Amino acid sequence: MMSTDDAIVAAVERRVKAFYAEHPEIKPSHGWEDHVSVVHMHTQRALQSLLYSIPTSVRRNIELAALLHDVDDSKYFPEGSSENA
Repeated sequence: MMSTDDAIVAAVERRVKAFYAEHPEIKPSHGWEDHVSVVHMHTQRALQSLLYSIPTSVRRNIELAALLHDVDDSKYFPEGSSENA
């Protein structure tokens, strides 16, 4: 059974992937396939390689930061725009 934290990350991952599909104006170099999914994968690998334990809530927050870090990128959404807030 999936933990609550894993379910949250999975739900956000689906929504972020859909977000990038809904915004073709975002260049692939900042999009899902070429950037965000890769950042998330590297984040997961880094978390798996830790030699010490961290709380699952911290792991969840680190993964969410990786997934959401470019959602409101100022190159595509002007300052003052709250479209993605």
